[in-house]
Amino acid sequence: MAVDRFRDRISEIPVFQMLPSDLRLRLSDILVGVSSERNLEVGGVVYEKGTEDENTGAILIEGALEVRGDPGHTFQVSAPNIVGEMQQLNEFGQRTATVSVTEEAVLLDFSWHDFVHALKEHAVITESERAQVKEAFKACAGDRLKELTD
Repeated sequence: MAVDRFRDRISEIPVFQMLPSDLRLRLSDILVGVSSERNLEVGGVVYEKGTEDENTGAILIEGALEVRGDPGHTFQVSAPNIVGEMQQLNEFGQRTATVSVTEEAVLLDFSWHDFVHALKEHAVITESERAQVKEAFKACAGDRLKELTD
Protein backbone atom coordinates (compact mmCIF):
# COMPACT_ATOMS: atom_id res chain seq x y z
CA MET A 1 0.00 0.00 0.00
CA ALA A 2 1.40 3.38 -0.97
CA VAL A 3 2.47 5.97 1.59
CA ASP A 4 -0.16 8.36 0.20
CA ARG A 5 -2.84 5.75 0.91
CA PHE A 6 -1.59 5.48 4.52
CA ARG A 7 -1.78 9.27 4.87
CA ASP A 8 -5.32 9.37 3.49
CA ARG A 9 -6.52 6.60 5.82
CA ILE A 10 -4.85 8.16 8.89
CA SER A 11 -6.53 11.49 8.22
CA GLU A 12 -9.90 9.65 8.34
CA ILE A 13 -9.37 8.27 11.87
CA PRO A 14 -12.36 9.27 14.04
CA VAL A 15 -10.19 10.82 16.78
CA PHE A 16 -8.81 13.24 14.19
CA GLN A 17 -12.23 14.23 12.80
CA MET A 18 -12.62 16.97 15.41
CA LEU A 19 -9.39 18.58 14.19
CA PRO A 20 -8.99 20.96 11.21
CA SER A 21 -8.29 19.16 7.92
CA ASP A 22 -4.86 20.76 7.43
CA LEU A 23 -3.79 19.61 10.91
CA ARG A 24 -5.08 16.08 10.19
CA LEU A 25 -2.85 15.93 7.11
CA ARG A 26 0.21 17.12 9.03
CA LEU A 27 -0.48 14.55 11.77
CA SER A 28 -0.81 11.88 9.09
CA ASP A 29 2.64 12.77 7.75
CA ILE A 30 4.12 12.56 11.24
CA LEU A 31 2.50 9.19 11.97
CA VAL A 32 3.61 7.71 8.65
CA GLY A 33 7.13 8.83 9.51
CA VAL A 34 7.24 7.12 12.92
CA SER A 35 5.31 3.94 12.01
CA SER A 36 6.06 0.51 10.60
CA GLU A 37 3.60 -1.69 8.73
CA ARG A 38 2.34 -4.97 10.19
CA ASN A 39 -0.13 -7.42 8.64
CA LEU A 40 -2.20 -9.75 10.83
CA GLU A 41 -4.55 -12.60 10.00
CA VAL A 42 -7.92 -13.25 11.64
CA GLY A 43 -7.34 -14.33 15.26
CA GLY A 44 -4.05 -12.48 15.56
CA VAL A 45 -3.55 -10.50 18.77
CA VAL A 46 -2.54 -6.86 18.61
CA TYR A 47 -2.45 -6.31 22.40
CA GLU A 48 -3.09 -8.54 25.42
CA LYS A 49 -4.87 -7.09 28.46
CA GLY A 50 -2.59 -6.57 31.47
CA THR A 51 0.67 -6.71 29.53
CA GLU A 52 3.26 -3.97 29.40
CA ASP A 53 5.06 -3.02 26.23
CA GLU A 54 7.25 -0.29 24.81
CA ASN A 55 4.42 2.30 24.96
CA THR A 56 3.12 1.63 21.47
CA GLY A 57 -0.03 2.41 19.56
CA ALA A 58 -1.35 1.09 16.26
CA ILE A 59 -3.28 2.61 13.40
CA LEU A 60 -5.73 0.22 11.80
CA ILE A 61 -5.44 0.99 8.09
CA GLU A 62 -7.53 -1.94 6.79
CA GLY A 63 -9.59 -4.63 8.51
CA ALA A 64 -11.44 -4.92 11.80
CA LEU A 65 -10.59 -5.61 15.44
CA GLU A 66 -12.38 -6.74 18.57
CA VAL A 67 -11.55 -4.96 21.83
CA ARG A 68 -12.28 -6.98 25.00
CA GLY A 69 -11.98 -5.25 28.36
CA ASP A 70 -13.77 -6.25 31.54
CA PRO A 71 -15.95 -9.38 31.27
CA GLY A 72 -18.96 -8.64 29.09
CA HIS A 73 -17.47 -5.44 27.69
CA THR A 74 -16.50 -5.88 24.05
CA PHE A 75 -16.70 -3.62 21.04
CA GLN A 76 -15.61 -3.66 17.42
CA VAL A 77 -13.20 -1.27 15.75
CA SER A 78 -13.22 -0.88 11.96
CA ALA A 79 -10.59 0.75 9.78
CA PRO A 80 -9.44 3.41 9.78
CA ASN A 81 -8.97 3.80 13.50
CA ILE A 82 -6.39 3.85 16.25
CA VAL A 83 -5.81 1.49 19.17
CA GLY A 84 -3.42 1.58 22.09
CA GLU A 85 -4.34 5.09 23.20
CA MET A 86 -5.93 3.93 26.45
CA GLN A 87 -2.58 2.73 27.76
CA GLN A 88 -1.65 6.42 27.92
CA LEU A 89 -4.23 6.86 30.71
CA ASN A 90 -3.09 3.83 32.72
CA GLU A 91 -0.58 4.94 35.35
CA PHE A 92 0.98 1.46 35.36
CA GLY A 93 1.45 1.39 31.58
CA GLN A 94 -0.52 -1.83 31.21
CA ARG A 95 -2.89 -2.72 28.42
CA THR A 96 -6.52 -2.21 29.47
CA ALA A 97 -7.97 -4.58 26.86
CA THR A 98 -7.17 -7.49 24.60
CA VAL A 99 -7.32 -6.42 20.96
CA SER A 100 -7.61 -9.16 18.36
CA VAL A 101 -8.14 -9.29 14.60
CA THR A 102 -11.63 -10.18 13.31
CA GLU A 103 -10.96 -9.24 9.67
CA GLU A 104 -7.51 -9.45 8.07
CA ALA A 105 -5.72 -6.30 9.17
CA VAL A 106 -3.06 -3.88 8.01
CA LEU A 107 -1.66 -1.90 10.96
CA LEU A 108 0.90 0.83 11.36
CA ASP A 109 2.66 0.34 14.71
CA PHE A 110 4.25 3.36 16.35
CA SER A 111 5.86 4.47 19.59
CA TRP A 112 3.87 7.08 21.51
CA HIS A 113 7.20 8.54 22.61
CA ASP A 114 8.31 8.97 18.98
CA PHE A 115 4.95 10.46 18.01
CA VAL A 116 4.95 13.01 20.86
CA HIS A 117 8.61 13.87 20.20
CA ALA A 118 7.84 14.42 16.50
CA LEU A 119 4.86 16.63 17.43
CA LYS A 120 7.09 18.79 19.61
CA GLU A 121 9.86 19.00 17.02
CA HIS A 122 7.64 19.51 13.97
CA ALA A 123 7.99 23.17 13.01
CA VAL A 124 4.51 23.40 11.49
CA ILE A 125 2.63 22.07 14.55
CA THR A 126 1.96 24.92 16.95
CA GLU A 127 1.64 24.66 20.72
CA SER A 128 -2.08 25.33 20.39
CA GLU A 129 -2.44 22.54 17.83
CA ARG A 130 -0.54 20.12 20.09
CA ALA A 131 -3.03 20.94 22.83
CA GLN A 132 -5.91 20.20 20.43
CA VAL A 133 -4.37 16.82 19.55
CA LYS A 134 -3.89 15.97 23.23
CA GLU A 135 -7.51 16.81 24.03
CA ALA A 136 -8.75 14.76 21.06
CA PHE A 137 -6.83 11.70 22.26
CA LYS A 138 -7.99 12.15 25.85
CA ALA A 139 -11.62 12.35 24.69
CA CYS A 140 -11.25 9.25 22.52
CA ALA A 141 -9.57 7.24 25.27
CA GLY A 142 -12.17 8.35 27.81
CA ASP A 143 -15.02 7.27 25.53
CA ARG A 144 -13.45 3.87 24.95
CA LEU A 145 -12.78 3.38 28.64
CA LYS A 146 -16.48 3.86 29.29
CA GLU A 147 -17.30 1.24 26.65
CA LEU A 148 -15.00 -1.24 28.35
CA THR A 149 -16.13 -0.70 31.93
CA ASP A 150 -19.75 0.53 32.01
